[in-house]
Amino acid sequence: MKLVKLISVFLLFGLYVAQAQKIANPPIVGGVTSSSASFVVRIDEEAEVKIGLDVSQSFLSPIYTNTVSAKSDSNFFCLTSITGLQPKTKYFYKVFINNAQADDSVERYFTTFPVDGEKTQFKFAFGSCQKQGQPGTIFNKIADENPAFFLQQGDWGYPDTTESPFSFNDDLVKESFRSRYSFTHPSWQLIRKTPYAYTYDDHDMAGNNTDGSILYLQGAQKMLSAYNKLFPHYSLPDIQKGMWQKFTYGNVEVFMTDNRSQRDPNLLAFKTANDSIYFAPDSTHSILGDEQMEWLLSELKNSKADWKFISSGTAFNPGMRAVIELAVLLQKDPKYQAIPTLYGMFNIKDIAFELSDKWAGFPKDNFRLLQAINENKITNVIFLSGDTHTSGVDNGKNSMIPEMMAGPLDIKNMGFVSLMERFGVFVFNSGGHTSNLPESEFGNAYGRVTVFNADSVLLEAVSENGNVLGKTTVKNGYLPQTVAATVAPSIINLDSVTVGTSKWSAFVLLNPSTENLVITQVQSSNPNFSVMIFPGTFTIKPGEKKIIPIYYVQNLAPNQGTYDDCYISIASNVNGGLSPVYCKAIPFTPNSLNEKNIISSFALYQNYPNPFNPSTVISWQLAENSKVSLKIFDILGNEIATLINEEQQAGFHNYELGIRNYELSNGVYFYQLRSGNFIETKKLVILK
Repeated sequence: MKLVKLISVFLLFGLYVAQAQKIANPPIVGGVTSSSASFVVRIDEEAEVKIGLDVSQSFLSPIYTNTVSAKSDSNFFCLTSITGLQPKTKYFYKVFINNAQADDSVERYFTTFPVDGEKTQFKFAFGSCQKQGQPGTIFNKIADENPAFFLQQGDWGYPDTTESPFSFNDDLVKESFRSRYSFTHPSWQLIRKTPYAYTYDDHDMAGNNTDGSILYLQGAQKMLSAYNKLFPHYSLPDIQKGMWQKFTYGNVEVFMTDNRSQRDPNLLAFKTANDSIYFAPDSTHSILGDEQMEWLLSELKNSKADWKFISSGTAFNPGMRAVIELAVLLQKDPKYQAIPTLYGMFNIKDIAFELSDKWAGFPKDNFRLLQAINENKITNVIFLSGDTHTSGVDNGKNSMIPEMMAGPLDIKNMGFVSLMERFGVFVFNSGGHTSNLPESEFGNAYGRVTVFNADSVLLEAVSENGNVLGKTTVKNGYLPQTVAATVAPSIINLDSVTVGTSKWSAFVLLNPSTENLVITQVQSSNPNFSVMIFPGTFTIKPGEKKIIPIYYVQNLAPNQGTYDDCYISIASNVNGGLSPVYCKAIPFTPNSLNEKNIISSFALYQNYPNPFNPSTVISWQLAENSKVSLKIFDILGNEIATLINEEQQAGFHNYELGIRNYELSNGVYFYQLRSGNFIETKKLVILK
């Protein structure tokens, strides 16, 4: 009798233990192929764990992964996998602890990939920069898309901002993964139904702007080791050196680069002299390192996929280097010592240093990648990037390789593209968080990619409001142009210039391509604006630049309330030509100002360019602080939009009008400025 009671107590205790063991952090599926998958799950005590899968929700005929042990030294994380799955098949899965199904009512599923090479139409999503404590509502919207997979490109959780240096502490490293796989953040709704692929960026690797130097080496090694055990990834060529990897989905290959483990420190690209900085990276300055670059180039050359996506934690667009060069040029100008941004005040040098963290700070790797693509005729390469806390899309004109940047996944928007455009650098030509967006759209966003078999790919930056901020379509057969140029800034405003005096500015001509850029003529349309270069043809080699000074001298007294302008045309060997640089100055005589040097008249200027498409700049001046209203009317006098309705300070102001924001079609419109008793109306024309 006592023996029977003892056995009963033992069985009841065993049942209690089994019931007590629960899922502590939701499982995540990754490393998915057409026939296999891997899982990571964390439970709350030591136990034997496996994942059961079934094609039916009823779970009548499950199959199982290998069984693994949850142990305290791994913080009860379990990594397990399965092979022999069927392609393009939806599998429901559940966690089994000590052979008993975990007490968890959450429905979880994923769909295996098509067989390699199969042409298919599908969509996937990507993004970076997800900070704990943010609302996370965007993940429900992504989950509603039912993407085939999700690329998490780093800055997942920002553990370096809460526990620094977290990467040197094993417990904090594990905590960083617990925070990612969490029931408390809405991202688990995406995790439960979508395969993930993930590589670190800086804030989840070791710290801000992490590189491969000895400073970060120990922390990086701990992170790489943890990643190998705590995330379900694809095969890694060399886990000791980085987490670069690739996978295939039908006729698509995705190459996930590691932009941190092997990179040279960003600031090595700068030299100093006479209290100034100069951007002068040497021939070895690399973002990927030689081994990873060789891997990437070899895989691209040997790829049989119709579409090759390079997933990068940092932005690629080599045209962004123009901002670095402009920052160097303007570093001692008092106007640029405190630049307001959505993230607070920045010094112009800070902007140069921050941009050097992107691929634009590593021109050697830009050139090497582009040269290999063109020499080997590797078609249909597309860049997907993040890190910048904002979004941008370019069709390849400026980025060389079509690129979509989706960096504000769940974090305060930095307005990075908008900031570049304030400097007159327009290198994301297909939308995103551009300067003409309404303020309400400067929130979170993600990247949506739709593959239409072998025909084309649609890239869309989608806001948390569900609006498409930018998009471009890449047609089959795309190759980067071999000769290109970045011209920046595209608008030069010299502001006020006293008659009889001079003022100068400059623009940068940058060659981001793989062949020589040949300039045959740089010409001003107005003799008051002089282009100060030697006459005749000159050549800019790949990766090099030329600074073009512009001098303005106005010797004739202007009419009150007018301005002087011109465009600088640039003839070159670039297919399709280069857009002109627009220059503007407001000459004045002493009697047009009062004794305090304040503008003494109101004026509304003609928009430029006009006619226009897709955007134009409207400028005005105010003699005193006043309430300003700027509105658009159609040809019948119907009000179309209010552009400005606010108090403004005396001085010069402008507004960039984009037709996309107000759904304006071809035709004639009028814009009207009201400020106190001042009312003036001018005509603008849209041509598509």
